[in-house]
Amino acid sequence: MRSHFNISTMNAQTVNVSTGPVHISKQVLQALASAPMSHRSQEFQKLHYNTTEFLCEQFNVQKTYLLTGSGTAANEAMIWQIKLLQGKGLILSNGEFGSRLIEQASRTSLQFIGHKYICGQPFDLCEIENNIHQNGVRWMLFCHCETSTGVVNNLDNISELCRRNGCLCFVDCMSTAGAQPPDLSGIAMATASSGKGLASIPGLAIIFSNIEMIEC
Repeated sequence: MRSHFNISTMNAQTVNVSTGPVHISKQVLQALASAPMSHRSQEFQKLHYNTTEFLCEQFNVQKTYLLTGSGTAANEAMIWQIKLLQGKGLILSNGEFGSRLIEQASRTSLQFIGHKYICGQPFDLCEIENNIHQNGVRWMLFCHCETSTGVVNNLDNISELCRRNGCLCFVDCMSTAGAQPPDLSGIAMATASSGKGLASIPGLAIIFSNIEMIEC
């Protein structure tokens, strides 16, 4: 969907109001115009270290991992880590992107319950807590901002519910990381993408983690 402003001036600005791509700032464009550096150089290693440390500090997490790929790739990596943890899980959906998480998890043969709410309907925390108790749920996965409806699910309340019930909390933060200042200290793992809320170009899949990664 596109909207045009100042059409009469013949210099109309096109504003993209869909889920992407995002507007790129002049600072980012200037950085992209600079000469590339070798990924084996000390300069690159320092840049990588400073970037991951900065992201850890901003989102209050222990580790940040940068992968070459899309937001979907970040979610795939997180879901495979969940599979290595084992135990039954609960995946919540109240829109298109929550349902996509359910589809991705199904392809990896995860043991989980997919709980779909009506699109745009807030999650019922009492219902979720009962589900955890009744089904022995060990982990939970959901979308922080459901961009298909514009609903921002309450990350703090859900992560606290998980903590109280000994359940690991995993979150897709594609549209909120950078657009909001979420405190991710109470989650096990979260995902983001350079081309979403962080307002850069696509290409980096980002994983925030407060748990140790399990090697296959």
